Amino acid sequence: MYHKTDKIILKSDVTFGEVEKMIEGISFKVDESQSFYNREIGKAFSQNDWQREIKAIPELELKCDYRKNSIQVEVEFGNARAYYQDYIKFMLSYVSKQIHMGVLVTPTLGFANVLCEIGKQKALQRGRKTYSGMMHFEKAFKEFHYLQPIFDIPIVILGIDICPV
Repeated sequence: MYHKTDKIILKSDVTFGEVEKMIEGISFKVDESQSFYNREIGKAFSQNDWQREIKAIPELELKCDYRKNSIQVEVEFGNARAYYQDYIKFMLSYVSKQIHMGVLVTPTLGFANVLCEIGKQKALQRGRKTYSGMMHFEKAFKEFHYLQPIFDIPIVILGIDICPV
Protein backbone atom coordinates (compact mmCIF):
# COMPACT_ATOMS: atom_id res chain seq x y z
CA MET A 1 0.00 0.00 0.00
CA TYR A 2 1.40 3.38 -0.99
CA HIS A 3 0.47 6.69 0.65
CA LYS A 4 1.69 10.01 -0.81
CA THR A 5 4.07 8.11 -3.06
CA ASP A 6 3.82 5.87 -6.07
CA LYS A 7 5.17 2.41 -6.87
CA ILE A 8 6.55 3.67 -10.18
CA ILE A 9 8.45 6.51 -8.48
CA LEU A 10 9.85 4.10 -5.90
CA LYS A 11 11.24 1.81 -8.62
CA SER A 12 14.03 4.38 -9.08
CA ASP A 13 14.75 4.67 -5.33
CA VAL A 14 17.76 2.41 -4.70
CA THR A 15 17.28 2.37 -0.92
CA PHE A 16 13.62 1.37 -1.15
CA GLY A 17 14.63 -1.30 -3.68
CA GLU A 18 17.03 -2.68 -1.07
CA VAL A 19 14.15 -3.12 1.38
CA GLU A 20 12.13 -5.14 -1.11
CA LYS A 21 15.15 -7.30 -2.09
CA MET A 22 16.12 -7.97 1.53
CA ILE A 23 12.60 -9.05 2.50
CA GLU A 24 12.20 -11.17 -0.63
CA GLY A 25 15.62 -12.75 0.00
CA ILE A 26 14.71 -14.22 3.38
CA SER A 27 13.85 -17.91 3.37
CA PHE A 28 10.53 -18.03 5.16
CA LYS A 29 9.78 -21.38 6.75
CA VAL A 30 6.40 -22.34 8.11
CA ASP A 31 7.81 -24.12 11.17
CA GLU A 32 9.90 -21.18 12.41
CA SER A 33 8.76 -18.67 15.02
CA GLN A 34 8.59 -14.89 15.04
CA SER A 35 12.06 -14.58 16.61
CA PHE A 36 13.60 -16.46 13.66
CA TYR A 37 12.16 -13.95 11.19
CA ASN A 38 13.18 -10.97 13.30
CA ARG A 39 16.77 -12.31 13.37
CA GLU A 40 16.81 -12.98 9.62
CA ILE A 41 15.42 -9.54 8.81
CA GLY A 42 17.93 -7.96 11.22
CA LYS A 43 20.84 -9.78 9.55
CA ALA A 44 19.71 -8.63 6.11
CA PHE A 45 19.50 -4.98 7.16
CA SER A 46 22.87 -5.15 8.95
CA GLN A 47 24.56 -6.69 5.92
CA ASN A 48 23.27 -3.78 3.83
CA ASP A 49 24.63 -1.15 6.25
CA TRP A 50 21.33 0.13 7.61
CA GLN A 51 21.43 1.95 10.94
CA ARG A 52 19.68 -0.07 13.61
CA GLU A 53 17.91 0.88 16.84
CA ILE A 54 18.69 4.59 16.59
CA LYS A 55 16.62 7.33 18.18
CA ALA A 56 13.71 8.52 16.08
CA ILE A 57 14.69 12.03 17.22
CA PRO A 58 17.63 12.96 19.47
CA GLU A 59 15.42 14.37 22.23
CA LEU A 60 13.51 11.13 22.94
CA GLU A 61 14.49 7.56 23.77
CA LEU A 62 12.02 6.24 21.18
CA LYS A 63 14.04 4.10 18.75
CA CYS A 64 13.31 3.15 15.17
CA ASP A 65 14.10 -0.29 13.77
CA TYR A 66 16.16 0.66 10.69
CA ARG A 67 17.15 3.82 8.82
CA LYS A 68 19.21 4.54 5.72
CA ASN A 69 19.31 7.45 3.25
CA SER A 70 16.27 9.09 4.83
CA ILE A 71 14.05 5.99 4.67
CA GLN A 72 12.92 4.55 7.99
CA VAL A 73 11.69 0.97 8.27
CA GLU A 74 9.64 -0.45 11.12
CA VAL A 75 9.19 -4.22 11.16
CA GLU A 76 6.08 -5.12 13.12
CA PHE A 77 5.63 -8.77 13.97
CA GLY A 78 4.41 -7.83 17.43
CA ASN A 79 1.18 -7.07 19.14
CA ALA A 80 -1.33 -5.30 16.93
CA ARG A 81 -1.48 -2.24 19.18
CA ALA A 82 2.28 -1.65 18.95
CA TYR A 83 2.18 -0.57 15.33
CA TYR A 84 0.57 2.76 16.17
CA GLN A 85 3.85 3.68 17.85
CA ASP A 86 5.59 2.95 14.52
CA TYR A 87 3.50 5.68 12.90
CA ILE A 88 4.49 8.11 15.67
CA LYS A 89 8.17 7.33 15.04
CA PHE A 90 7.67 7.99 11.31
CA MET A 91 6.01 11.33 11.99
CA LEU A 92 8.65 12.47 14.52
CA SER A 93 11.49 11.55 12.17
CA TYR A 94 9.76 13.17 9.20
CA VAL A 95 8.96 16.44 10.98
CA SER A 96 12.57 16.66 12.18
CA LYS A 97 13.69 16.19 8.53
CA GLN A 98 15.59 12.97 9.19
CA ILE A 99 13.52 10.91 6.74
CA HIS A 100 11.44 11.43 3.63
CA MET A 101 9.51 8.14 3.86
CA GLY A 102 8.41 5.48 6.32
CA VAL A 103 8.04 1.79 5.48
CA LEU A 104 6.00 -0.52 7.70
CA VAL A 105 6.67 -4.24 7.20
CA THR A 106 4.12 -6.72 8.60
CA PRO A 107 3.12 -10.32 7.97
CA THR A 108 -0.06 -10.99 6.02
CA LEU A 109 -3.00 -12.39 7.95
CA GLY A 110 -2.22 -15.95 6.82
CA PHE A 111 1.41 -15.69 7.86
CA ALA A 112 0.48 -13.99 11.15
CA ASN A 113 -1.93 -16.84 11.92
CA VAL A 114 0.84 -19.40 11.41
CA LEU A 115 3.21 -17.41 13.63
CA CYS A 116 0.52 -16.99 16.30
CA GLU A 117 -0.12 -20.72 16.39
CA ILE A 118 3.60 -21.39 16.86
CA GLY A 119 3.69 -18.67 19.53
CA LYS A 120 0.72 -20.20 21.36
CA GLN A 121 2.39 -23.63 21.38
CA LYS A 122 5.63 -22.18 22.75
CA ALA A 123 3.76 -20.19 25.40
CA LEU A 124 1.98 -23.35 26.55
CA GLN A 125 5.31 -25.19 26.72
CA ARG A 126 6.59 -22.43 29.01
CA GLY A 127 3.53 -22.70 31.23
CA ARG A 128 1.81 -19.52 30.04
CA LYS A 129 -1.86 -19.85 29.21
CA THR A 130 -2.24 -16.78 27.00
CA TYR A 131 -0.62 -15.43 23.88
CA SER A 132 -1.58 -12.05 22.39
CA GLY A 133 -2.49 -11.50 18.75
CA MET A 134 -0.17 -10.29 16.05
CA MET A 135 -0.19 -7.35 13.69
CA HIS A 136 -0.96 -8.14 10.05
CA PHE A 137 -1.04 -6.35 6.71
CA GLU A 138 -4.81 -6.55 6.24
CA LYS A 139 -5.41 -4.78 9.57
CA ALA A 140 -2.91 -2.03 8.70
CA PHE A 141 -4.39 -1.64 5.22
CA LYS A 142 -7.99 -1.40 6.51
CA GLU A 143 -7.17 1.02 9.32
CA PHE A 144 -4.96 3.24 7.18
CA HIS A 145 -8.01 4.37 5.24
CA TYR A 146 -9.12 6.16 8.43
CA LEU A 147 -5.63 7.30 9.46
CA GLN A 148 -4.35 8.67 6.15
CA PRO A 149 -5.72 12.21 6.56
CA ILE A 150 -3.39 12.78 9.51
CA PHE A 151 -0.22 11.73 7.65
CA ASP A 152 1.69 14.20 5.49
CA ILE A 153 4.57 11.73 5.20
CA PRO A 154 4.90 9.20 2.39
CA ILE A 155 4.28 5.75 3.90
CA VAL A 156 4.49 2.31 2.34
CA ILE A 157 3.02 -0.74 4.02
CA LEU A 158 4.54 -4.04 2.87
CA GLY A 159 2.95 -7.39 3.69
CA ILE A 160 5.09 -10.52 3.93
CA ASP A 161 3.30 -13.67 2.89
CA ILE A 162 4.22 -17.32 3.44
CA CYS A 163 6.32 -19.01 0.82
CA PRO A 164 7.13 -22.44 2.30
CA VAL A 165 10.48 -23.92 1.35
